[in-house]
Amino acid sequence: MRLLILSLDRKGAGPLYAFEMAKELSETNDLYVITSSYCEIINRWRGLKQSNQIGLLEIPTYTSIKEFLLSLTRMKTKTKSLFEYVDKIKPEAVYYGMGHRWESYIDKGLRKRKIPIFHTIHVPDFSSEMNLFRKILMYFSIKSNVKNSKGIFILSACYKEKFVKKWGLNENNVWVVPHAYFSGYETTDNHLVITNKISNKKEVSILFFGRIDVYKGLDTLIAAFGIAAKKDPRLRLTISGSGPAERLIPEIPPELASKVTLDIRWIPEEEIAGIFSKVDFLVLPFKTQAQSGVIALASSFGKPVITSAIGGLKEQIIDGENGLLSEPENAMAFAEKILLLSNTDSLYERIIQGIEEKRGEFSWKNSANIVIKAIEETI
Repeated sequence: MRLLILSLDRKGAGPLYAFEMAKELSETNDLYVITSSYCEIINRWRGLKQSNQIGLLEIPTYTSIKEFLLSLTRMKTKTKSLFEYVDKIKPEAVYYGMGHRWESYIDKGLRKRKIPIFHTIHVPDFSSEMNLFRKILMYFSIKSNVKNSKGIFILSACYKEKFVKKWGLNENNVWVVPHAYFSGYETTDNHLVITNKISNKKEVSILFFGRIDVYKGLDTLIAAFGIAAKKDPRLRLTISGSGPAERLIPEIPPELASKVTLDIRWIPEEEIAGIFSKVDFLVLPFKTQAQSGVIALASSFGKPVITSAIGGLKEQIIDGENGLLSEPENAMAFAEKILLLSNTDSLYERIIQGIEEKRGEFSWKNSANIVIKAIEETI
């Protein structure tokens, strides 16, 4: 199939998700990609082009809110090369790995050309979103996706029935694509053979990674860590990510000051491997969440995750098999899980083994097969 992937985000999991899917889809399809010239993984895209796996067009999107607002008044100019490229390659379908703020305008141009569009919606249920402005943006984004798409991909099965009903869709035009493990990060530190038992370690390193936001549950995390650290003085916590830390991270009690490290900044792609390779496991006490790219990232490193038993997280993590689930917003419950994993060698080893066993289920080959089959059947 002659397929075009649109991936215009600059940072975060969106470009990485699209890249992984493109790399797999390029094995069996005539694949073209349009991406932002400001994308932080642009060299990966260029590498695929140089190896003749994809055709690639880079377009300047924006690097700030000011540039984004200006771009809205110049959309015809900003997207001119994009549509010239579309007209040149004549794709049979367009696939979005993640949405973009220009998508509504671009989709209108694609529809005029009668090119089928397939959108991936990462958060199909935003009813529990705590930020009103973001909730409004999510509503109109999904509304646009539904209006313009021939088919929709979501990442968690638990949302499909409600999503189909809410937007009046045919369930046969909505497909579930499990979030695969990210590739290229595999390490041997903890894979299969555990040479240093976690119960014998002088320090146990715990990581929270990702954008700092209200729904991430950092208040629960600090409270849970405080409870656990009193019982196990080996525990150390690092909170790594960008966001309003002063407002959303509770004050660290003096007795925990030497045990908690705050690394509050945007973490560039080249530093991720160094951060994850040093930790024993992650704790992600989300209050709401559809699914988590951080869990997929942690799994790629073979690192266990303790997270909340909510939404699509229960599809990514099977309690006791490839991670641990805890009652959301319950600091005591999370503390108990932290202590259990830190002091039970058999459980720690079993979870790492479980992560390995699920690499096939959460593979990009599996996800790409679902995507291409859905597109082929639809068009």
